[in-house]
Amino acid sequence: DLDWAVVMIPWASAAAYDPLRDRMLVFGGIGLDDALGDLWALDLAGSMRWEKLVPKNEGPGPRFLMSVTYEPARDALLVLGGRLDSSSLGDLWRLHLEDLRWERVDIGVYGLPLERQVASYDASRDRLIVHGGWNIDYDLISLTDAAYEIPLHGRTVPHYLRSELSDGRYPDGVAGQCEMP
Repeated sequence: DLDWAVVMIPWASAAAYDPLRDRMLVFGGIGLDDALGDLWALDLAGSMRWEKLVPKNEGPGPRFLMSVTYEPARDALLVLGGRLDSSSLGDLWRLHLEDLRWERVDIGVYGLPLERQVASYDASRDRLIVHGGWNIDYDLISLTDAAYEIPLHGRTVPHYLRSELSDGRYPDGVAGQCEMP
């Protein structure tokens, strides 16, 4: 365990709150030289100490600018997309927090390769809602205004959602926003 003051939080990492254990989970990011696939927990129950968590199996691997969110229905951390090297990623991973085992969630060929998107868990419908982000393919950057859902039960094929503003326009594409619980 490390004192909170001596742990450098990597740039472009992502964090989510784990309410069952009263801790903040921080995944990935960029360290001094390369992308990271590390998972850290900050105990918020009193000690304010960092602990490096070591999952039991291979997970999503190093990445940065991804989305993470807590999935209470399965006591899990979801990791969506991000970037590695010069390309955006379109995969979805679930870390079961009880036993620290990774599971790749099959979203077929429908996963959008995105980074800097926001993803929030919708408990009433057991789904992930995703909005915005951008896709990088070497030198080409595409910003999206897409909003879509990924059902987390049964078939997990993403479905696009389209909503208009009150004046009939669609929201502009965004990147770099964050989720509020």
